[in-house]
Amino acid sequence: MPAGVTTIAPRLVERPPLRMAVIDTVGDPDIVGGPAVGSLYGAVMASGVTSGALRARWPNAHDHEKSEWLAHWALPVPDDTPEPGGAIRLETWYGCLVAEILNEGPLRDDEVQTVRQLHRFIADCGYEIAGPAEEEYVSRPEEEPRRTIRRYEVRSARR
Repeated sequence: MPAGVTTIAPRLVERPPLRMAVIDTVGDPDIVGGPAVGSLYGAVMASGVTSGALRARWPNAHDHEKSEWLAHWALPVPDDTPEPGGAIRLETWYGCLVAEILNEGPLRDDEVQTVRQLHRFIADCGYEIAGPAEEEYVSRPEEEPRRTIRRYEVRSARR
């Protein structure tokens, strides 16, 4: 593990369906993420509902340059949340088995080891990845240590 990073053992969790307010970006998340996430929080606040922790899915981060990354930024919202409109849509995530691992420490490129640990766990349990890489930002950006859950939807590898 990188210095200053702690992982909590990976686990399998059955996640119930969860309504999400979602906005997409294409590009370096350090450049395009802030404005998009600000719009997402603004729309959720304007609808008068409370949300859970910010999440992001990265469908092409494994095989594209960072400047081409597609991100689905999302906030959990109540089921009866009205359609926000504009670039923000409502989706249902989960309703399936996921494999996840909690990472405590700085968000850095060398967290590849944490992801590799999760990949090994998934395979060792007889599953395969069934969806894009996902992160749930458990702590706020200014909090230390940074706490991030890495997650994948999984399915049985035995068919």
